[in-house]
Amino acid sequence: WRAGVACADCHMPYERVGSSKISSHHVQSPLKDNMKSCTQCHNQSPQWLRDQVVLIQDRVNNMYTRAGNAAAQAAKAIELANKTAGVDQELLNQARQLYEKAYYRVTFIGAENSMGFHNPEEALRVLGDGLHYADQSLMKAREALVKAGVQVPDKFDLELSRYAKRGTKGVPYKPEENLEFTFDGTK
Repeated sequence: WRAGVACADCHMPYERVGSSKISSHHVQSPLKDNMKSCTQCHNQSPQWLRDQVVLIQDRVNNMYTRAGNAAAQAAKAIELANKTAGVDQELLNQARQLYEKAYYRVTFIGAENSMGFHNPEEALRVLGDGLHYADQSLMKAREALVKAGVQVPDKFDLELSRYAKRGTKGVPYKPEENLEFTFDGTK
């Protein structure tokens, strides 16, 4: 991002093979190689560098989780509005459009695959926008529901238990860990 490095500089660091210096042929996160690529330019210890990466990723992950949960709340409100007779379609369409903006921003940061490390400021800006659009979407969907005479809950049940122990490994979902996840494995 501002460092002026190419992908290979960090993800395929130089190594010695005999008397030759070549790029590694293993594309991987510097976290998996004791920060070897980082220490080629930075003089801090590998642990200090790792701590900086984790700090950045934790901050971005917190915003990612908040924006994702807000988008999920908006989606549930829209789902209820879709099932409601007499709902104001203009408000519902506005809610859908705002939700789409939120969804794509949250999904983009998740798909980018660095949890914000490649460009922390931009990741936080995009997620902040996603959170804003999700909140606006939820407000429009709530307004449409209230106008249709629906008692709207403060929080929608995201039905997270439906997704517990899914997949071939049956990994359990622990909602109490949602906002406190860290990449260093301490939580």
